[in-house]
Parts: sequence; structure tokens; C-alpha cells
Amino acid sequence: MEFSIVDSLLQKPIIDNELKISFRPPLHWNKVANDSIIRKMNRTVLEKNPLSDHAHVFYDTIVHSIFILDGAPFFNRNNGDSLLQKIGLDYKSKFPQSEFKTALFGKNDFVVHQIIVNTGAVVIVSLFFNATSCPPFETRFLLPFNRYSEEMKKVESVIGSIALLTQRAG
Repeated sequence: MEFSIVDSLLQKPIIDNELKISFRPPLHWNKVANDSIIRKMNRTVLEKNPLSDHAHVFYDTIVHSIFILDGAPFFNRNNGDSLLQKIGLDYKSKFPQSEFKTALFGKNDFVVHQIIVNTGAVVIVSLFFNATSCPPFETRFLLPFNRYSEEMKKVESVIGSIALLTQRAG
């Protein structure tokens, strides 16, 4: 699957040597410190999948959106579909009115499992990336429901920017 990249919506590339990837976070989203309240809030909301100390977390102070990129050592191609269903049901138990949908697609050398959860107030877009030449990792966007449609171009641009360190983004 191809994701169009709008350069004007993105910051300069960040290289993650541990995950063996590069990515470009959304422009004007601030990197969040390890001990930030946003990190603590995210741990509370998603305690079954806490953030590592290595996680990249960005926050948009205007729209109040969060972007996270973190390793996902528990995730692999073989357990992807069942794990997405479990994640969706976990959200459903916390937010009974929520709905979720899943997808599987390829992006360059990555196999990507996607889940989108709509809680009514927030839309959570999680993508789990697998490739033979890097550890599995996850991108997670938490977007206010009323801004979801207009924020999707940023989401697509960030996803499109993700590349293995041996390749160029695209």
C-alpha cells in the first residue's frame, strides 16, 4: 500500500537505531519527556501494553492528539490477527460503545496489521509493523473524534515516511 507523504506536514527524520528504522513525526508536535503526564496518561489508558522507556511520544498541544512509536516485541506475523481482535475487545470492555476494524497490508518490506478503534470521543489508530530486517514496532495515534478526518493526512504522511534504515522513505 502506498501512503502519500506531504512534506510540509512533517518534521525532519528521526533515526531509531534500535528499531532499525527512520520516521518523520508530524510538524509542530512536541516530543514528550519520559516522565511527562502524557506518558503516564497513556500508560493508564493502555496498561496492558505500556510504553517502553525507548518510546517516541509526540503531542499536539492545539488539537490534543498523541503520536507514539514504540517497539512491539509481543507482536509477530503469526499472532497478528488474533492479537488485533484481543486489543479491539479490550477496548470494547473499557469503552462499551466503541467500534473497531482491522486490516492487513504491505508497505514496502513491512507487513502491517492495523486496528482503528472509535470510542466516540477518541479515535485510536494503531499499526503494527513486521519486517525480517528489524524488530516489530507499533505506531499509535490518539486523535479527538471531531478532528479525525482532518488529521488523517498527517497520519498517512507519518506512516508513509517510515522506512528501514537501509532504504529511503516512501
